[in-house]
Amino acid sequence: MVKPARWYEESTVYEINGHRIHVHESGQGPVLLCLHGVAGASWSWHKLAPDLARGFRVVIPDLLGHGYSDKPSDERYSVVAHTDRIESLMAAMDAPRFHLLGQGMGASIALELMARADGRLSEGRDPRIDPASLFLLNPPLFPELARQPRPERWLATQFGYLVALAGNRKLFWEYLNQLSGPYSRPTPKEVSQLWRLYSRDGGRWTWASHARYLKELMRYGKRWTKAIRATERPLQLAAGPDDPIAGHQLDPAFKRALPEHERIRIGRLGHAPHFEAPDKVLPLIEKFHKDIGAS
Repeated sequence: MVKPARWYEESTVYEINGHRIHVHESGQGPVLLCLHGVAGASWSWHKLAPDLARGFRVVIPDLLGHGYSDKPSDERYSVVAHTDRIESLMAAMDAPRFHLLGQGMGASIALELMARADGRLSEGRDPRIDPASLFLLNPPLFPELARQPRPERWLATQFGYLVALAGNRKLFWEYLNQLSGPYSRPTPKEVSQLWRLYSRDGGRWTWASHARYLKELMRYGKRWTKAIRATERPLQLAAGPDDPIAGHQLDPAFKRALPEHERIRIGRLGHAPHFEAPDKVLPLIEKFHKDIGAS
């Protein structure tokens, strides 16, 4: 396992819209952009990154408010705002076309990137930022079926900032355990590492902002579902079925709304399959990219 300190020694800092964004890069070839979810960081992909780097130039940013990136208390942490920053980042990196691997909130950002690119193309405009394919882990699309973990429900209230202020490693551990599969919960060491990454430089202040994503999902969920139906880009949906936010309880809604898209179930995993059991996720990602001839 790569320790976070070593991981971030190899990261590059980009100034995006006035804020520092840390980006970990490895490998050569077509660009594969990996986007983490809430409570994660670029380091969350460290178990998969070496294998992915055998065939790709793997680009993994810390989203604003996470990891080593800046954590301003007065910024917007919505999916839409994150998407704006990712578009600016990929332009700054001169990588307008790339494959996407997203998890949780990162999968929602990937869908917004796709919806914007397809919308511009349909209007006869340059898409500017142009995802070549998407592999999405646990994208939350149906807010009425999501079951937020208890700490997240507290954080999403009007008094969420008080919960964030009182937040500690114990509460964070409870949160991660409720998100994980029954046999793939993070170890005490992993919890400590993720908590230090999330809470460093005042990061706990952003926790309440990120916990309010269901309100944004109510506003944009239909847009993203429509974008999945309409796109001609290669796209694969996968899920840890024990995820309370986007797990097996969403299966009937997916079948009704997206009958042409298979959603792969991955073992007894939860919200972050790539972190919980990378050995079960990697073959699916590799098969997808082989089948589409990723280049």
